[in-house]
This record gives sequence, C-alpha cells and structure tokens, in this order.
Amino acid sequence: MRMTKEQYAIRLTQIASQKEIEPIENLIAMTKLQQEYIESLEEHNAVQKDIIEQYQRKDKYSCDN
Repeated sequence: MRMTKEQYAIRLTQIASQKEIEPIENLIAMTKLQQEYIESLEEHNAVQKDIIEQYQRKDKYSCDN
C-alpha cells in the first residue's frame, strides 16, 4: 500500500521527536522510514506503469479492428 506524503511526514516527525533514543538510532529509524517511502513510491509507479501498458495494448487492438 502506498504511503502518502502526509503519512511519511507524520512518521518522520514522530521519530524525530523521540528524546529517549540515541541520535544514531534516530537517524537509522529515519533512514529505514525513508527507504519504506521510496519502496512504496516504486510499487505505486510499477502499478501505474502496468495500467498504462494495459490501456496502450487495449488501444492498439481496438485500432486494428
């Protein structure tokens, strides 16, 4: 499921506001969150690409008839 910018910002703020963890642990958590966000965008882009390709194939076949 795609992570929205708002969800990313909220989670990033939550991580940044945690005072009880060490700065390096905080940085690691932020980096992992960033990677999750990037992966969700890549997944979303792949789905969008598949949809576009399906429509292009459909248009190609409808034009051939």
